[in-house]
Amino acid sequence: MNKNFSNFIIFLALIILGALLVNGLYFNENNQSGLSENNYPNEGLVKTSITYQASQDFSPEIATVIIGVSSRGSVLDKLITENNQKMQNLNEIINNFEPLKIETKEFSVTPINYREEGEDLLRYQVNNHVEFSTDKLDELSLILQELLQVGANRVVNIDYQLKDDKQAREAVTKLAIEGIKEKAEFVLEQFNKDDYKFVNLTINDHSSSNFMRYSVSDSLQGEAAAPPINPSDIKITVSINSEIALY
Repeated sequence: MNKNFSNFIIFLALIILGALLVNGLYFNENNQSGLSENNYPNEGLVKTSITYQASQDFSPEIATVIIGVSSRGSVLDKLITENNQKMQNLNEIINNFEPLKIETKEFSVTPINYREEGEDLLRYQVNNHVEFSTDKLDELSLILQELLQVGANRVVNIDYQLKDDKQAREAVTKLAIEGIKEKAEFVLEQFNKDDYKFVNLTINDHSSSNFMRYSVSDSLQGEAAAPPINPSDIKITVSINSEIALY
């Protein structure tokens, strides 16, 4: 019985020793570098958030214009025919300036009920819009002038763009990255730390430019003059948000 008891004690001791060895190896493996999972020391670690935004203006290269004819009348067939004729004239002028693209943007017929002198009446509004793009920005005012003279009475939108904004966005992104690095270095110095690491960094970019709307009264169709067109610069902005760990 003593022999069996001795064997049991030895077996139990071996199990405890094995457990200690496994735990010891695991502990050493995870702590031999003294670094956390994110590869920086936990002791004395400081985390904070920083942001940086960079912007740059670029001269536009393309203008996209939505223009059209809006007509009202009580005889629908006649109204549509007249509207279509004016739109055909618009398309011919636009094509003379060799647009980069041209396409119909909208065609709609809306009934309008109204009351006049005690009588219920019905009129219709026909909207017909075309969109075109051109890189002849110095001729844009002339194009609009001719379009207004043949019946266009609504410039819905003029939007300025770059032909390819990839390089412009990359240039501004580079500025933003350089800026947030400088900011991180400044924060590092203020906290009197040795190094930093970016954590959860996000980059967002967008572009913007001014646009205009212009409409002409029905009574002035064919007589209105286009206003001076001064293309607005395109502003590309890149924002970087990040958490940084200082250690």
